[in-house]
Amino acid sequence: MMFSHGQDTWTCAQAMWGSQACPWASSTTVCSKYVPSYVGGDRYQVECGPSSQYVEDLVKNSCSYRNWDLTGIHCMHAMVVIHLKDEFPETYVQTWYTKQTQLAIYSNFIRPVRETHCQYCLLH
Repeated sequence: MMFSHGQDTWTCAQAMWGSQACPWASSTTVCSKYVPSYVGGDRYQVECGPSSQYVEDLVKNSCSYRNWDLTGIHCMHAMVVIHLKDEFPETYVQTWYTKQTQLAIYSNFIRPVRETHCQYCLLH
């Protein structure tokens, strides 16, 4: 998607984001080598081979892999469980990764001064 230099930043951001979550936080790619199984309560176990098993808790937004706990973005193991439950990944993304939050953060962006002599006056 190409945008012109003078185009409004917020218009560009809204056009690039197809959902309410950041593009990297709403990935829907699911690997077939992961095997999820229901453990009980709100927890699932995801097997990634003979020696790798992770426990997912979608209510607590937690994974024993710890990537989800540290970044706030669900890991691939959580994606498998979300896909199994036929739900949308965007519902499990922390609020600081939503489009609304990102637009609110950057809504008060200070634009740079174009003329160089004004910048020189401010520095001296």
